[in-house]
Amino acid sequence: MKANRQSKSWHFIGAGALGCLWIHQCRASGLDLTLLLRNELRLAQFKRAGGVALVQNGGAESQTCTALTTEQAAALQPPQSVRQLIICCKAQQTAAAFAAITALVADDATVLLVQNGMGVAEELLAARPGLRLFCGVSTDGAHLVAPFTVQRAGAGITRIGLFPTEPTLVASRTLCSQLGVPGLTLQPCANIRLAQWQKLAVNAVINPLTALYDISNGALLTSAEPSALIAPLCVEIARVAAAEGVALDAGSISQDVYRVCQ
Repeated sequence: MKANRQSKSWHFIGAGALGCLWIHQCRASGLDLTLLLRNELRLAQFKRAGGVALVQNGGAESQTCTALTTEQAAALQPPQSVRQLIICCKAQQTAAAFAAITALVADDATVLLVQNGMGVAEELLAARPGLRLFCGVSTDGAHLVAPFTVQRAGAGITRIGLFPTEPTLVASRTLCSQLGVPGLTLQPCANIRLAQWQKLAVNAVINPLTALYDISNGALLTSAEPSALIAPLCVEIARVAAAEGVALDAGSISQDVYRVCQ
């Protein structure tokens, strides 16, 4: 069991923008990845692309890895064979993606969710209570310019914590060290559920305002009408969090919003 915990062999689900950034950087660090894709079309796109390309500093660098459809993986790999799994797909897609390979996942597997959204960790633990489930909350910026080609939009921090809390940080520090991904700043977090709420709060200010006013994140700070709505939104979000038993400060939310927009 101990050897498995220290293994550099991981399975990976989710090849969107953030997922491709992680795939590229994990492979660059020497991790042995098996990418699980939802269908043959996605697998064909991956093969045509020659792996995952990261565009930054005026150039592109590619990394490749083993890739299978979830159906192929279920046919080729024995039950309980997936011992370390990173899930980087959107929150609303996670349950279906996990269900497609659940027979392959060991009862006590280490699973890392790197995504925005709430409620997924609780859902997975309700179905598989033995999982060592970690969550990652990231401020990295990335967007896809083509299938499996990702452009770095900004370097942030990914806070990683055993869900819902881990005051000692022993397991979270160990996982961050084990991953050791160059180009990604991983930070162990004692209260990852609170970190999820903090990220949610920032998104709940920035995303609707930039959508409604059709502006970029940065322009939110220099546009008079939407910027005037930041403070009252932060107050409202703090009240919603308080109703759920989560202590968020409106002033801190506002500071985080300004930092992200800058």
